[in-house]
Amino acid sequence: MISVEKIDGRIAVKFPYNTDHIEKIKSIDGYRWHIQKKYWYFPNNDGIVEKILSAFPGEDISIDLELKEFYTLERELVSRKYPFTVVQGFIRITHKQSKNS
Repeated sequence: MISVEKIDGRIAVKFPYNTDHIEKIKSIDGYRWHIQKKYWYFPNNDGIVEKILSAFPGEDISIDLELKEFYTLERELVSRKYPFTVVQGFIRITHKQSKNS
């Protein structure tokens, strides 16, 4: 199973050693390997969760609840044709509010 979660402000991707998965991770810009903790991570940039999910079609993926909520919210706003800047501003405001809760 592949897990996607937020660790120290980054998007972390964890899975047992698998060369196919490693190739897919390396196809996404911005990847890094955390040598001590043994996971791949990405900056928490716009659309990174969607890129990770699209790199692993048909795979069993567990997504951290907080990330899943923001990913779902972003997709909903985009589907309603909100401008990109509005979507990103709304995501940032919502994210700050959830941190303060």
